[in-house]
Amino acid sequence: MSVVAERSGFRATAGECGAVILLYAFLGPLLGLVVFSVGMAVLAREPGIALLVMLFGWIFAHVMGVISALAAGGAAICLHLLVRGVPLWIGPASGLVGLALAIASSIAVGRVPREARAWDIAVLLIVVHLLSAILMWLLARMVLRPSQGDAALGVKKEIV
Repeated sequence: MSVVAERSGFRATAGECGAVILLYAFLGPLLGLVVFSVGMAVLAREPGIALLVMLFGWIFAHVMGVISALAAGGAAICLHLLVRGVPLWIGPASGLVGLALAIASSIAVGRVPREARAWDIAVLLIVVHLLSAILMWLLARMVLRPSQGDAALGVKKEIV
């Protein structure tokens, strides 16, 4: 497997980069659903709504969130390859990419909320995208760390 980036003990192969993007695509919407459910329960002041949304919203979360999650995962990998490391700021930066895509798609289809609670929903969407992306990046950092065997053997990979 060819190494595409290495710095400060971290490396990334093409397989690891693909794994991170798939991780974002499959787990990102589910984490977003959990954050969204809790946020809706707080906004509605009804704790039961969180459980209801989590039980029935997982398919909807993937339908609505997979494109934003793929964009966030792609942005995270691009930033990782650009800086050749895994700094923590990549998580929120990738969340902003997903958020921008979600906002742009909402505007494009004319689904911008105009009611009095629009700011509550907007803040919730910001929190959902940023918190989900931060959590996803923390998981992705585990995928991108060098294997213990390579580090123990002192194996240095070449950048291709």
